Amino acid sequence: MKKLFFFNKQFVLFVFVSGMAAVVNFTSRILLDYKFSYTTSIVGAFVCGLTTAFILNKILTFKDSKGNIFKSFILFFLVNLLALVIIITVSISLNDYILPFIGWDWYRAEVAHFIGIASPVFTSYYLHKRFTFR
Repeated sequence: MKKLFFFNKQFVLFVFVSGMAAVVNFTSRILLDYKFSYTTSIVGAFVCGLTTAFILNKILTFKDSKGNIFKSFILFFLVNLLALVIIITVSISLNDYILPFIGWDWYRAEVAHFIGIASPVFTSYYLHKRFTFR
């Protein structure tokens, strides 16, 4: 039986790095909320997390990548634009509709955003492995 692509050391490193970038993303969203709307804060936090994720993935996860760093960053950005659409869709759907519908009020925006950040992990890993850091 063939092993699934995400059950390996590289995927574990990717999840670890993504977790670190998610902390940056999550924290910066909370800080940005003091000045901007929820959606704008999510986008700003995404940029902070994206930069952290690119640097750490390049150094730790995909360190054997031989590609041009500028091209890799552009591809990383494009893959993460797809992730951003997923993050915003999940976060806003949970925050504005699903969690209120089930009566969830405890840190609703934070819970919604946390789940949103985590939602594209498999898609992002696959696309970065196959396209960004070949």
